[in-house]
Amino acid sequence: MTHYLRALAARVRGLFGDRRADQELEDEIEAHLRLLTERYTRQGMTEEEAARAARRQFGNVTLLQEVNHEMRGIRLIDTFFQDVRYSLSMLRRNPGFTFVATLTLGLGIGANTAVFSVVNAVLLRSLPYRDADRLVIVPQTKDSDFLRWRDQSMGFEGIAAYSSVTARLTGSGEQERLSAGQVSADLFATLGVAPALGRAFTPAEDKPGGDPVVILSDGLWRRRFNGDPQVIGHALTIENQSRTVIGIMPHGFRFPGESDLWLPLALNAVQESAGDEESGSVTMVNVIARLKPGMTLEAARANLSAFRERKQPDSPKGEALEIIVDVVVGNKPDSPQLGFPKEQENGPDEPLRVAGLLESHVGNVRLQLLILFGAVLFVLLIACANVANLLLARSAVRQKEMAIRVAVGAGRLRLVRQLLTESLLLSVVGGAAGLLAAKWGVKLLVAMSPAEIARIKESDVDGGVLGFTCLVVLLTGLLAGVFPALSASKVDVNETLKALTTTGGGRSRRGGALRALPVLMIAELALALVLLVGAGLMIKSFLRLLAIPKGFNPDGVLTLNPSSSLINYPPGSPQRANFFHELLARVQALPGVQSAGLTGFLPLTEPGMSLKQDNFIEGRPQFRPGTAPFIVLNHISRDYFQTMGIEMRAGRPFTTQDGAKAPRVAIINETIARRFFPDENPIGHRLSLDVGRPPTIATIVGVAGDTRHSGLDQDVKYEVYLPYLQHTDWEQYLTVAVRVAAGQNNPTVLSSLATAIRNQAQAIEPNEPVDQVVTMNERLSNSVAGRRFQMLLLGVFAGIALVIATVGIYGVISYAVSRRTHEIGVRMALGAQAGDVLRMVVWRGMSLTLVGVALGLAAALGLTRVLKNQLFEVKPTDPATFALIALLLIGVALIASYIPARRATKVDPLQALRHE
Repeated sequence: MTHYLRALAARVRGLFGDRRADQELEDEIEAHLRLLTERYTRQGMTEEEAARAARRQFGNVTLLQEVNHEMRGIRLIDTFFQDVRYSLSMLRRNPGFTFVATLTLGLGIGANTAVFSVVNAVLLRSLPYRDADRLVIVPQTKDSDFLRWRDQSMGFEGIAAYSSVTARLTGSGEQERLSAGQVSADLFATLGVAPALGRAFTPAEDKPGGDPVVILSDGLWRRRFNGDPQVIGHALTIENQSRTVIGIMPHGFRFPGESDLWLPLALNAVQESAGDEESGSVTMVNVIARLKPGMTLEAARANLSAFRERKQPDSPKGEALEIIVDVVVGNKPDSPQLGFPKEQENGPDEPLRVAGLLESHVGNVRLQLLILFGAVLFVLLIACANVANLLLARSAVRQKEMAIRVAVGAGRLRLVRQLLTESLLLSVVGGAAGLLAAKWGVKLLVAMSPAEIARIKESDVDGGVLGFTCLVVLLTGLLAGVFPALSASKVDVNETLKALTTTGGGRSRRGGALRALPVLMIAELALALVLLVGAGLMIKSFLRLLAIPKGFNPDGVLTLNPSSSLINYPPGSPQRANFFHELLARVQALPGVQSAGLTGFLPLTEPGMSLKQDNFIEGRPQFRPGTAPFIVLNHISRDYFQTMGIEMRAGRPFTTQDGAKAPRVAIINETIARRFFPDENPIGHRLSLDVGRPPTIATIVGVAGDTRHSGLDQDVKYEVYLPYLQHTDWEQYLTVAVRVAAGQNNPTVLSSLATAIRNQAQAIEPNEPVDQVVTMNERLSNSVAGRRFQMLLLGVFAGIALVIATVGIYGVISYAVSRRTHEIGVRMALGAQAGDVLRMVVWRGMSLTLVGVALGLAAALGLTRVLKNQLFEVKPTDPATFALIALLLIGVALIASYIPARRATKVDPLQALRHE
């Protein structure tokens, strides 16, 4: 036992460099050499001859020192710094090689760091709530369901509801429209977050008629009130109502969405009564709940679904009509929900959807980000293969150095460690450069990202990302350097030194290294082709999306969203109708305006009102229960179609005669006409619309072209247009659309016109700020922002991969040409023509390229299936894209091979032979 402890102590001393032991060994070696020298001197040798003979007899001093170090435990710190100093010296001697290698690795590491910072912020980082993994959300649920669930507890630790709204803050500085959350009193407790100052809402305040109170976000408190704690207890005017500030939330808390303040939701507990079911009016809220420990998401979904089914009315009449209308104060018709996929929203008759809160934030973004992360990993692998090629080519030049080091006693492990230190040093320098690039790259990614990617603004190069980068640097250095190091350290000393002596030029047989170069180049090409095919599919999909018929002309159209609350003009009141009528008249009179119209919602926005009923067309059989389609209702003015460039396919548009006292009329879209009137003219047929009591009977007077809502990639909805003047009692919010006159569609005119429209709205109602004047082209651009973001990033990464692969091809062929200079000189001396040499070298590059392309196509056929749900009207195995990308890569490889091949034809046979 004592022996092992002494050995361990010796190794620990050796780890940090035991100078005394080294000196003792040197003294002992020197004593032996001195004794041997004296013996040979006494035998008649000269002192110089005796010293040489003594060293020959004693053996390899350096080897003995290395063995001693191994026995004591290698002094890792000393040898590590020796390796680092030597590696730095070698890299300084080859600035071109060092620059290319570090730039290549920097691109790969920097791209991975930037994308990982986004993945970390959006997908990996836990939500800032207590035990966030136990929070679940039920989006777009009937308020009556929530009230029943809350009363019955349903096995949750807490349950709350909320809705995203807008609120106008006045009376304290400049009026401002803010994002707000209408929340039930239990929301903050359910999330596990308490106000930093003051208190949360009480149950009494969360009832109709409760005390008017408000809670402010930390950002609004500091920006608007300079962080004054005395604001607690003071009154603020919000939507023309005085509300008392009772709390300030902690820094960074903005749930739901980007809320600046919070108001009580104040749901009416009697809204589940029969009267409300018959009216068909349903308030939709998002429900959030905290699971009890041990309760699973599946169990929560089953409990809620079973309870809701038990409470559903048995009468088919009760299910005949359900109108989904946001009736909370100030709710915007195109407000994005919490990132939850649209198909997972809970309509009143839809299957119940329950998901974890983090998953609801992520939505459909998870797959997009993982695809991008996979793409940058491919870029990093290509960069590693390229640097490995460079190191292999460089190792052939260092044959003499390796052979001499082995001859003087260096073991293979020692050589491998030295070479790995060089590759790791390259990786560290590349990682440092990549880290700097990543800081800029993260800002660019955030700026380019669409608004629906939740939490992406929190992306930063923090401690976790830095740790990831360090791990990537280590793995990259090993991955790029281990094979070249093993290959270079396999040295046949006698053969290498003999070859060096006979040729004088440093050429020996390095078959293993040379065979590895083409293998790595083929791997680069295959990986690059997979990325290029993925980018090509995304580009083609995006172009198909933009080319799809939109049904409207966005050029030269401005849109204005007045406050949807308009407290001074309640829905259904004559004052509200007069407000929009006067606003429309003022806008139409502005210089440069060709036409203007009103609409309940614009194309590319979520419809504000839908109805579902069994009897839709008068005189037709009713739909079977559960099969009735959702019909989208849109209230418009007479000039709306002209303003938006929506064509009339049949019949007529609305006219001034279609007023409040005129017979009810309607215009249907083409999809309804094809579905319900395939072989007859729909004009003159009557629709039964359960809008109010009694139901509205409207005569079809026209068929309008289809327009798309919820995005260009979504199916066209069944849409019915109604004159807004005939349904002012149902109008909740209207949007103004304005088309500029011909020749006026330029940024300057649109900007000045937007200002003029704001001024006209303010002239009618000074207390209503107008800050949403945007062009339809902006709305169109925003609707495809997610796909554009993914397409651009995949395209950039594929472009980087193509450049790196091209450099790799050029480097391998150039190295092969330099190694075969003697052979080329002999061929040309024997009569070979320049064309023969050109074809020989180019064919070498193209043969490798064809193998890489074939392997890449096979890999792409499997991997691009991951993109299936991200593509629009393009198959993941689209043959045209595969063929085009393959030809592109072959063409680039041809150019990269031609340049060194052309240089090979310039070889002077006499100089080549003389050099050899």
